[in-house]
Amino acid sequence: MSILLFVNGSEVSTAGCDPGLPLLKFIRRNLELTGTKENCHGGCVGACTVMMSRWCPERKKYEHRAVSSCSLALGSVHRTNITTVEGVGTLKKPHLIQQRLHDSNAVQCGYDTPGLVMTMFSLLVQYENITMQDLVKNLSGNLSRCNGYRAVLEAFKVFTMKPSKERKSFENGLSDVLKAADAYPLKFEGQKTSWIIVDKVKDAKDFMKDLKDFFYGNPSPALISDNVVTVKPSNGLTIDKNGVIFDSNITLTNLVEAMEEKKAINPKGISTFVNYYNQFGSVQWKNSTSFQDAVTQSADVRMPFTVFGKEVEILSMVHKNAEEKQFDITGKCATVEKFLLSGSSLVLKASFNWRAEDEIVRIERIANRKAYSKLNLLAVLRLLPEGKSVKKCTFVVYDEKRKYFEANNVEENIIGKQIGGTLFEDIEEYVDEDLRNALHEFQPILIKNILRKMCQSLSEDNHSPKEIKLGATPSHVHEILHEVDAKDVRPLGKPFPKVDGLILATGDAQFIDDIPRYRNELYMEFVNSTKAHAKILKVDPTKALELPGVKHFISAKDVPAGKNKFATYGELDDNIFAEDTVEYDGHPIGAILAEDEDTAKRAALMVEIEYKDMSPVVSIKDAVSADSFYPNAPFFPIAFTDGDTDDALAKCDYVLEGECNPP
Repeated sequence: MSILLFVNGSEVSTAGCDPGLPLLKFIRRNLELTGTKENCHGGCVGACTVMMSRWCPERKKYEHRAVSSCSLALGSVHRTNITTVEGVGTLKKPHLIQQRLHDSNAVQCGYDTPGLVMTMFSLLVQYENITMQDLVKNLSGNLSRCNGYRAVLEAFKVFTMKPSKERKSFENGLSDVLKAADAYPLKFEGQKTSWIIVDKVKDAKDFMKDLKDFFYGNPSPALISDNVVTVKPSNGLTIDKNGVIFDSNITLTNLVEAMEEKKAINPKGISTFVNYYNQFGSVQWKNSTSFQDAVTQSADVRMPFTVFGKEVEILSMVHKNAEEKQFDITGKCATVEKFLLSGSSLVLKASFNWRAEDEIVRIERIANRKAYSKLNLLAVLRLLPEGKSVKKCTFVVYDEKRKYFEANNVEENIIGKQIGGTLFEDIEEYVDEDLRNALHEFQPILIKNILRKMCQSLSEDNHSPKEIKLGATPSHVHEILHEVDAKDVRPLGKPFPKVDGLILATGDAQFIDDIPRYRNELYMEFVNSTKAHAKILKVDPTKALELPGVKHFISAKDVPAGKNKFATYGELDDNIFAEDTVEYDGHPIGAILAEDEDTAKRAALMVEIEYKDMSPVVSIKDAVSADSFYPNAPFFPIAFTDGDTDDALAKCDYVLEGECNPP
């Protein structure tokens, strides 16, 4: 059986393609649609964003989502239509999204621009009405080192002013084949990967060789083995005034959107979850990741499951003839962590309790940035008051490695304490006791400061939705659109649209990685030093050369005599490959040549190198001791004199002498 796939409205052949192949590579290499950019290989920056359109029989309508094509395998996009930037607009007939980016000076290097276009296009197709808050939330997954995000928001602001009519016109071009029902299980066989899709989570048990084979939703190509078992997407859930129960293979986006739609049932309780889930993770990741997969991958998703969990329905993997069972997990944080998340059972359904009307919840997340960022520390404090004192408490902390810590002594001894400005001081001794028993990875001072901050804020209500205010539209936008005349001979100080902005926005611009490949072309991957300063004793590429697809290993001895040294500026002070000594971390020692990029990268890590450590030169003192200086180039003056230094110093009221050591 072959994978059924449409791209930009037309069916494409997947014959001979492995189901584990990243969708990005299929789009760029097999279809030669290079507008979708290759960057992080991990779904981090949004340059590879495409729109995935899938028919949802439960809702009887299409679902159009922005997804990271580098994080989706070909097996995950069966019976879908993938839209790339080439399918949105062309240089001759650009879409308004592309034209707005160009006209509003919102294009810089342009490498990230196709991803922005696809995120915006997905919004317009999926939703009829969008707000500026929707723009900010959805574009948080598109990162750029050079772009000005304000200009992008200003360019797209026009789409918030009237309802979108994109869905109807777009869906008119989709084939009815996408609505056909599959007969499960589906099985796709490739050279490297066997891929099975089952109808329900419970059906997966019959096809799993190992627990690592199974995924509740769409696995990242980086995580899959040679045998993959996944489950078709589900939208099954029920929401009432007490909580929500849902299928474990529902995507995070569908779960959160369903809660938003039903917010009127329990505004305060549902808002706690919706606001929390909107604080982290890219929209692309949430659109393609199932809840239960996210629980195992992310402490951010795991935390509410641990702290607010009500019931789970599971199927044991330990016992062959086990039946489905329900477990009450209310208040049993340790049970959730040690049992349900251990991998010994398949989670079929899960449920949350909304927080009580008078319950107080405080959540603190420490990371490098708000949106799609690696978590450093996550803490939640859940208090149920009785009058002005504490009736019940939960305090849980996760670190970046998803390790879990519950302050049991605090939870036990805070009962009856007065909620007020001295609460932290009243329980500090119990905090210290808990931290002494915590894993050494947790930072005691940081955790104490977080809990202190939470206790001091208990009189505040920080759960009301925060409006995002972007301010008035700057006047320069109007100048760009209306006041610049091409015939104006005095353009100084006036902004002009980027000359190649539209070429970049339509994906037509050709970057180095977009250059068509030659037949029999080889990929080169450098083998870099892992030492800052060391003698090279031995370089052995034997294991790397045994890897199928690897053709050569080259090093300094393969470079023609006298050609290994080169000059970036001035003297010949650098070399292509290290010869006897590596002088910095990452110094190229050699390079692997292979038939494809992935093989080259794997082989480069297999080259064995032996070193003899030397002291690195990292300061002026080190350089003096090692007599390590750059030679003076002929065109650089060795010294110059301007005035009388001794006389100037003699006339100073104070002379300070010392040494400066910059970090």
